[in-house]
Amino acid sequence: MDDLLAVRQGQVESIRPFMQRFDSVAQEIQYVDHGVVVHVFKGGLLPGPFKDKVIYDEPKSIEAIRKISKEFIRI
Repeated sequence: MDDLLAVRQGQVESIRPFMQRFDSVAQEIQYVDHGVVVHVFKGGLLPGPFKDKVIYDEPKSIEAIRKISKEFIRI
């Protein structure tokens, strides 16, 4: 769990690479509550519109966060 808490969005890192790093670490952890993962994810985000949206929408899973992220990730 400490590894997941250490994942933070870099100052110039876009949302997609941050989510990929976070997912990679989260998948290595067994038996972790979805609510905890969402809480830790929000804590690792830089301030900005995406973080505001994630906080406002109150997603219950990382899958719900992925759906929100589609609005903010440039293809």
